[in-house]
Amino acid sequence: MNLTLRNFTVHELLELDLKRLNVITGPNGSGKTSIARALEILICGATSELRKKDLGRLIRHGTSSAELALEHEGLRITVRITPSGPRGSVTLNGRRVSGQEARALIRKKLGLPPEQFPSLLSPSTPPGADGLLDTVQEVLGARPSPLLLKKVSRELPEETRSLDLFDEVVARSQEASSLKELHAAALERRRQLKRLIAELERPLPPETLTLDGKRIELARLDPEKVRRKLKRLEQLRDQALLAAEREKRRRALEQTIRQIEQQLRDGRTSGLDRREQELLRIRESLENSVRKLSAKVELFDLLIRDRQCPFLKDSCPSVGDRAQEAEEKLLEAVGELEKARQELHTVREELQRVQSALRASGSEKELRARLDSLRKELGSLKETATKEDPEELGRRIERGRQLLQALEQFRTASDTRKRIAQLENELQHTERIVSFLAPDGPVDREIRRRLDGFRSHFNEIASSLQLPVTLNEVLEPETDRVLSRSERRGVDVAARIALARLGGARLLVLDDMELFDSRRKAALLKELFRSGVTALVLATSDAPPREAKNENVLTLFLAPADRKEVRNAVGARSGL
Repeated sequence: MNLTLRNFTVHELLELDLKRLNVITGPNGSGKTSIARALEILICGATSELRKKDLGRLIRHGTSSAELALEHEGLRITVRITPSGPRGSVTLNGRRVSGQEARALIRKKLGLPPEQFPSLLSPSTPPGADGLLDTVQEVLGARPSPLLLKKVSRELPEETRSLDLFDEVVARSQEASSLKELHAAALERRRQLKRLIAELERPLPPETLTLDGKRIELARLDPEKVRRKLKRLEQLRDQALLAAEREKRRRALEQTIRQIEQQLRDGRTSGLDRREQELLRIRESLENSVRKLSAKVELFDLLIRDRQCPFLKDSCPSVGDRAQEAEEKLLEAVGELEKARQELHTVREELQRVQSALRASGSEKELRARLDSLRKELGSLKETATKEDPEELGRRIERGRQLLQALEQFRTASDTRKRIAQLENELQHTERIVSFLAPDGPVDREIRRRLDGFRSHFNEIASSLQLPVTLNEVLEPETDRVLSRSERRGVDVAARIALARLGGARLLVLDDMELFDSRRKAALLKELFRSGVTALVLATSDAPPREAKNENVLTLFLAPADRKEVRNAVGARSGL
């Protein structure tokens, strides 16, 4: 990794070939912190202390612009800073790319997501032990965030992850302050879905129908097939009704045929004529009797109801004494009237039959011709007779219409049922998301895993640095005394190294290392080598460090006079 600073703060020109461990010392104002700020600008686009438009303050006095360059694994980033702000040009294998794309590539090569860089590259002091939990949660993603949710969501089915609901949860995680808040939102969504499903199910028609004690599932029936079968039954019913009419006609024909045959056998119709005359006289007599009895009934009814004589057109006092007798006479007259009417009806029917027979009678030739015609008609009617019962067919048709009506109502509600099925499917995935966000769920376990991993690494590093501090399960520092300034700085250093280890970072900046004594400095170098990161260790010193023999160590002393670097290959046990 090569770093170049030109006209940046106090540096006219500084070129660094960064090694595994880079120890940079010098007095105050020699430009040590400027190296860390340059890395921030190149990798993050700005510093933790200055906005982009304020970066012009970092231009070396007496020059019009500054230039920074970082080359790492084939990627070269160049940023030119003017008084109005930075302007960058980036090349990748000779191809120009955008600054945003370049920063994303370098971050990927350094093994860290964007939110981790400010805490690991900034030379300013991060939060102390009191604010450690917030820093760890932010850097390690140990709090609800889109990055964390998408990573842990691999445990969810693909269908659940592709839903809009999951995207809403991911988007909400950017604003949610805790996992509990996200879980509460998922629970509310589940309640809304259940309520909506209940509202849609309330007006739906039944899915089954019971006819003649048989339970029918409407979903398995085809309305078109039911219509065709119903139409067939109606055709059979019409045929059965037609057959019944033909049967009635057939019986009438048989009776007429018998009468004609009888006439042909007798050879005369005089008996019918005499009977007709006799029936006409009986009919006339009975009609007269009915008229008289009707008048008699009306008379008695008037006497009993109005106590008025129909002849005198006045009241009849004597009726009250004989009211019981008058009622008996009325009942007797009513009975006689009804009997006479029945006899008259019988006589009229017989007279009609006799007259029909007389009309049917004629010459023998005519009778025989008519008899042949009636027999042919009777033969054709016998051939088209059917055994189907019209009443039974009517009952079957009525049941079919009930079934078709229920089926049409069921099909009409199919869109609602499809919507309910969609909501139930969404509810099923919502249940998974609720479990996903629940206490002791996958997200909660991943957060605890990250926090526990940090606590374990921190306590190990703190013990190596001889710090009188340990972290409990909720990352609260536990110590038996007030920490010194050096120890407080040691807590920050242990936290940065632990974060770099867990996050897979390959670049780390540590400032103010002059606060450590020789034993703690030696322990720090050991931990940095164990961590496998490229580390910049900055310390204030008025004298160059001792020589180093390890080729993975770069030592640089920034002289206070002319700000030109003095590079010395000093030993790995440098006193910084």
